[in-house]
Amino acid sequence: MGLVHWLFGPLGLGTGTTNAGWVPEGEPAEDEVARFHETRRAVIAYLRAVRPAIRLTTEIKKTWFVELGKLYGLIATSPAKLILSQAGEIGYEYQPQFRQALAVLQSAEPPEAARELHESLVGWISQLEAACLCLKDAGRLNDQRQLGDFREHLNRGRQAGRRASHQRAHLIANFRLVARAKPTPKRSPLTRRALPAPAVQSA
Repeated sequence: MGLVHWLFGPLGLGTGTTNAGWVPEGEPAEDEVARFHETRRAVIAYLRAVRPAIRLTTEIKKTWFVELGKLYGLIATSPAKLILSQAGEIGYEYQPQFRQALAVLQSAEPPEAARELHESLVGWISQLEAACLCLKDAGRLNDQRQLGDFREHLNRGRQAGRRASHQRAHLIANFRLVARAKPTPKRSPLTRRALPAPAVQSA
């Protein structure tokens, strides 16, 4: 059962006893192999389903960070009221966008093997949206303390994003989802000898 343990061990599958009878060493039972491929297909379908949400969130973050950079640039030279007002405008602009990305993500139903990844992705986008809500409140309430809460949610979002990245890589490795590169055709020795030498151009 060495191969079965290698295939299912990291996911906690196939490590118990089986009613399929005795299986020769190194040959997994047919039902376990079928279960592996069924789970693999479900993981592939899930990763495809969440790809638009991940792409949308990444694109939103790029422009959001540009606006945040401009906001940070005001801190040294502008009054607090102006900074909080600008923070509120950024929050009002980007919070609905992260909410939309979260809705796209939550429309995907994860298989059990991808449940932890899904939770991390939800946490990632939810924390970014929560950070925007803090920006909105900072402007609406003229409250600098909301900026501290904003930084906390932003850090949590980064942690969830890193966790999701590791979990996704783990799934890809376990289910061998990396696309195989097409082999480069080799030229025969005769073909190689027939190639002309590069011409040397005069200056």
